[in-house]
Amino acid sequence: MRKNITRRKQEMPLTTHNLISILLSGFIGFAITVILTGVISVFLKNSSVVSGTMGAYFIACVMIGALVCGFVASKKCSFKGIISGLISAIPLIFLISIMMLVFSNGRLDPKSIILFVGIVICSALGGILSANTKRRK
Repeated sequence: MRKNITRRKQEMPLTTHNLISILLSGFIGFAITVILTGVISVFLKNSSVVSGTMGAYFIACVMIGALVCGFVASKKCSFKGIISGLISAIPLIFLISIMMLVFSNGRLDPKSIILFVGIVICSALGGILSANTKRRK
């Protein structure tokens, strides 16, 4: 029983490499979110789609960015997939909330909590998908 506890502690080392990988994956997810949101807004500006649907497109872009964030974090970290996905959601949530505060005059909508929960779920799913596609030694 004692060997299992020490093995679990060794599986999750908190090293500088893991921290840098998590921060890098958060920035990659944020960059993908910003790029997708910009592309969607350009297309919506030039089309006759109702402008009220921009919120749904923004949520979809954020979820895709969170999925990529968890995927990249799990590829780079030595954590298990779901753990690295959950941890990588923290910098992404921080960056998305700053972006939302800038564009909403310093106020967050109560619906943003749902968005943050979705980020955590999608990031964990990305980590799981990445862990299942890792090559075994």
